[in-house]
Amino acid sequence: MQTLTDISDTNYITYQVWNPNKITNTTNSNRIAWFKEDGTVLKVDTLPRLDGTTHQTHTFTKPSEAMLCRLSAIVGVNGVKDPDIKIKFEKGNKPTDYSVSPTSTSTQIANVVSKQSSMELDLDGFRTEVS
Repeated sequence: MQTLTDISDTNYITYQVWNPNKITNTTNSNRIAWFKEDGTVLKVDTLPRLDGTTHQTHTFTKPSEAMLCRLSAIVGVNGVKDPDIKIKFEKGNKPTDYSVSPTSTSTQIANVVSKQSSMELDLDGFRTEVS
């Protein structure tokens, strides 16, 4: 099940994609679906396709009745995902620089702490064997 995002506090959604490998995708497109508060679909807009440029941006004006949206993005071509493609949807009509999601950052920090704890255990065990 895909999540609906509350957009009741904005009139615009800005879409950006950073495409450092200059991928072109002429067959698949990204979408933004607009919903009423009760979940009824109002309309679906197609986002610009990956066109081979390193950065694309587009701002959508939300339909007046829209209170929720669902965002869909393809990050590759012909079934091959490009891990270097970065996509950002944000409320408002002013695009901002790319930044990592706070949830991704906290997961990365937890992984580092876990690896550090494992390393400390390994080093302590190694020191015990050497002594």
